[in-house]
Amino acid sequence: MAISPFSAKINGDFAFKNMYDDLNKFYKEQKEKFIGIEDESGDRKYFTQIPNMIVNHSTAYEQSLYLIMKRLAGETGSCYASLNWLSKKMGAHRTSVSETINKLLKRKWIKEIEKKKVRGGQVRQFKIVDLWAINIKEYESASQTTTSRKCV
Repeated sequence: MAISPFSAKINGDFAFKNMYDDLNKFYKEQKEKFIGIEDESGDRKYFTQIPNMIVNHSTAYEQSLYLIMKRLAGETGSCYASLNWLSKKMGAHRTSVSETINKLLKRKWIKEIEKKKVRGGQVRQFKIVDLWAINIKEYESASQTTTSRKCV
């Protein structure tokens, strides 16, 4: 007996759903190979992590700006925003934000990529540099005890 994949029910579900799932899985595998991995699990939704080295080796402005940029970048790793918007979020003057951007660039924690076209012109766009390997190396060494100290 031939079963049409578009009309037969198997275990209470249409058979074409299995075909769709297989095609979707194949598409995701190809996308991961050629475009890059995009996590769709949602387990990091509304969640931002920053390396300890950022917290331990930077000023309050650098921490604030890095965290804002990291949050904006999300899973794509790039972000853009106007100096006015960033200065409002940080509670800092535009000049301070601009200087802090330059400090993060100098430290190589971010890098500038092509400008982003937005309504009213263009804004600078940045890529968040993957610092996790450096962070792990620094904090796994026996000489670093910063993370084991307790606040009293």
